[in-house]
Amino acid sequence: MFVKTSLIKNIVNWDSLIMAYDHVLTISSLIEGEVVHVNIPLTIWRRHNETVTTSMINHLDTENSSEQLKNEKLIPLVLIIRVFANLIRNNKVPNFSWYYANYNLVCLNFSHNIKSENISKFAYWYSKECILGLLMASYYHVKIEKVKGINKLKSFYRPIHYYYQCMTVHYETFRSWH
Repeated sequence: MFVKTSLIKNIVNWDSLIMAYDHVLTISSLIEGEVVHVNIPLTIWRRHNETVTTSMINHLDTENSSEQLKNEKLIPLVLIIRVFANLIRNNKVPNFSWYYANYNLVCLNFSHNIKSENISKFAYWYSKECILGLLMASYYHVKIEKVKGINKLKSFYRPIHYYYQCMTVHYETFRSWH
């Protein structure tokens, strides 16, 4: 990740942010509209057994993880029903609300930018962890991405799909935060 120093200087509340620094920089870059994707490998990614994602995967038993991988390919409507059913039963992801509430702390650094307002609204609704919250977060996700046609539907679905992943595959990582 390459970042302009001017972007880093705009983040005045580093001490109050309880997020991974790369996530803070990503959100900030999205707000400022300075994101460029480079589709070639620029580094070698080394992983070790103590990496959070590696240790999380090791905690999943083989049978359970293969079931989760099958579920990842569920048709969107079935996946949405599973997410909503869990929320109705008040089964929530530990620390999920807390994490997305921290988005607003990043957005405070860029209050002059309209994208900051939409990202802040997205985070507000996403952190509610309820059906209305996911639907509203999905609405703001579409506004942030500014997509057209069928891509609007994909953009609307993406936050719900990610929440499903947090309920299944990423559960251990969220549980250990904060």
